[in-house]
Formats: sequence, C-alpha cells, structure tokens
Amino acid sequence: MEWDARRPRLAADAITAQCPLTAHKLKDFFPSSAPGAGLGKVSFYRLRRDYKGQQSLGFSGYCFLPRAVNYAVPAVRTSPVWPGPMSSFQPDSFIVSDAVPSPNHDERKDGRAPDMILLHYTGMQTGEAALARLCSAESKVSAHYVVFEDGRIVQCVPEARRAWHAGVSSWAGETDINSCSIGIEIVNPGHEFGYRDFPLRQVAAVISLCKSIVTRRGPISSDRILAHSDVAPARKQDPGERFPWALLGESGIGHWVRPAPRPNAPGCGRS
Repeated sequence: MEWDARRPRLAADAITAQCPLTAHKLKDFFPSSAPGAGLGKVSFYRLRRDYKGQQSLGFSGYCFLPRAVNYAVPAVRTSPVWPGPMSSFQPDSFIVSDAVPSPNHDERKDGRAPDMILLHYTGMQTGEAALARLCSAESKVSAHYVVFEDGRIVQCVPEARRAWHAGVSSWAGETDINSCSIGIEIVNPGHEFGYRDFPLRQVAAVISLCKSIVTRRGPISSDRILAHSDVAPARKQDPGERFPWALLGESGIGHWVRPAPRPNAPGCGRS
C-alpha cells in the first residue's frame, strides 16, 4: 500500500474517536504536542474481526495506528519477548501482540462464563521474568494476559479456560475467583522492587483490553472489574495506590467514586 501523507492525521482522528483517553492526552503518545503531528511512518494492519465478527477500528478496509501506540493494534516488536513458538492458540482479541502459552490452566468450574476482570501487577524486576514465571509449569501460576510497559499485550491462557492468578480469595460470597474471572497482569516491579507509576500507553492498553473483554464477554458490570487487593485484601496490595483507577473510571472501566471534599477544605463554602 502506498504511503498517503493524510493518514497520520486520520490515524490520530481515529484514536481521538475510539481511544478511552481524552483527545488532549494524545500528546503523550506522539513525539509532538499536537495530535496527528510528527507521526512519521504509520503501520498498517488489515482489518480483522474477533470471534463474534465485530469489526476493529479501521478505514477503507485497514486498521492503522502509529507504532508508538498499542491502543487498538499491537506495536511491532523489534526483539522477541519469548524464545518459544509465536502462537499455539488463537488469541481472543486482535489487540494481542503474541500468544505465549502457559501450561497452568484448567476447566472453569461448572463451565462458568467469566463475569469478572481482575487486575494485578507482576511484582517482579522485569516483564520478561514475570512472563517466564507465568509460563513455567513449576510455578503453578498464570494469567490470561500480560500488559507490558510499552503497551504490548501477550495472551498466555485462552479466556475460556481457568487461569491460576487469584489464589486464596473471595468476592460477594464467591471463593473460586479463578473460575469467574479473567486475570490481567500489568508489568510493574511492585512494592518489593521499586514501585513506580504506570506509563500512560500501558494504561491505555489495559483500558483497551478491558473494553475488548467486556464487549465480547459482557455483560460485565463495572463493580466486577477489580484489583487483586479487593479479593485478597489480607495478603495482596496490587496493583496498588499508583494505579490510575480514576482514569479507568473516566473511560468507562471499573467503578470509581470521586472522593468527597473535606468540609474544612479551601473552596468548600465555609466562612
């Protein structure tokens, strides 16, 4: 396909229309301050459909986004994240960069359909180390997805299967959280190895992935998009206080209630 100088602007417009982040925040994705400016070469991806036949974001039969962003399509990797086969199962969503199979999964109890999304941080020094552990038979742990700091999304377990990510946990009377949930591991060293802010492009990828899951697996109510610390508060604290739940809430993901102002705070009308 020949390069068209108008397409960077079109790509930015497409993101503005579809991205869960507001348009003014697009500057964080691009090398210049204005959406659509200075994008350089744009990667084109043929229009694909998920398993229910829903069309992905596209224009004239193509999906396109800048390589720097992993919102609707994965960025092209320059180096492998895993030495094994590229894929041994069909990913559930077109936004997945790679399928890296984990042996750690089984059947959902009573054929339960997932109606919860559980967010974790990896809590290891590197994303590659976390992915290796999630895919090691000896670890006995796994997750459906891993979201890297650059926005790449790797799927390790098909959504129809029960991944082993929640551990001893409970919510609303349910104790087999693995059977009712889809687990997303978000790469971050965590409190043990230098907890840090989550990059905006990583957050955008998490929002996009959650929207994809809700669209395909819904209905999933906002109060069932939870943190690992919600279902195991006595032993877990991830994804932690730096995770931007407010931004997810503004994007329609999760149940976020803005804190009420303190009565004695400036500007609250007290004389």
